[in-house]
Amino acid sequence: MEIKSRAFKDGEYIPSRYTCDGEDFNPPLEIYDIPFQTKTLAIVVDGPDAPSKTWVHWLVWNIPVNNHSI
Repeated sequence: MEIKSRAFKDGEYIPSRYTCDGEDFNPPLEIYDIPFQTKTLAIVVDGPDAPSKTWVHWLVWNIPVNNHSI
């Protein structure tokens, strides 16, 4: 499975538009090559570099497998 965004490339910083420093929009995501027997999807976006502990920024679950973009 592969997840990409047209808003930024792998390894790049997320543009401020998609952060609390900007407009705080969710970045567009495209999901490819979902395994055949998958029932639903979940996405966890966390920041392991937070000062005190890992910070969970975004948690979405029960995403239908026929939904290839968010």
